[in-house]
Amino acid sequence: DPALSKTGPTAGSLSTTVVEPNEPRAIRDFDRDVLVGRNEELATALRSIDQTIAGRGGVLVVTGQPGIGKTRLVSEVLAAAAQLGVRTGRGTWDPDPGPPLAGWRSVLNGALGSAEVLAPEPGDGVRDAASEIYRLADALSDSLGDRPTVLVFDDVHWADPDSDRLIRRVPALAADLPLLVNDPGPPPALDPHAPPAEPFARL
Repeated sequence: DPALSKTGPTAGSLSTTVVEPNEPRAIRDFDRDVLVGRNEELATALRSIDQTIAGRGGVLVVTGQPGIGKTRLVSEVLAAAAQLGVRTGRGTWDPDPGPPLAGWRSVLNGALGSAEVLAPEPGDGVRDAASEIYRLADALSDSLGDRPTVLVFDDVHWADPDSDRLIRRVPALAADLPLLVNDPGPPPALDPHAPPAEPFARL
């Protein structure tokens, strides 16, 4: 779908930040209820959230070896965003085939309280894939543009084709909206036969 790779006219202003935890692990200090050993990474993520609150969208990619603490770090980022009054949503994909847009439904149920924005329009005829994805992207833009939002996409390397097409429209959305997209990234030791996490790798 070459048409889906095109970004919007303001996509050049998109802010992309990469966070790579490089310590063996982070630990939770339950007495102080804080994450220890991730101050620098959290500070970087918080700056991205501040930019989002100020109306400048972006993409935050969290990468690193399996077990290094990416999931824990992303959970802390979501918690910090929520404390600042930012709307959040998180979705994941599974290696076992699921229904189309399953991860997106989880993301939007968290951020918007429902995934109705993904429903087909009444009376719509059959659309080609690119037209339908652009329609959904426009609907997402209308739904997510009213307040700062952080969306987390886990395991996008397992995304179904429809989800993948829509994810590839996200950078254009984030360039125009107060929207921070957080991608924890695929594990480097992923099964070589698995599809690559292409949507964010191209940013």
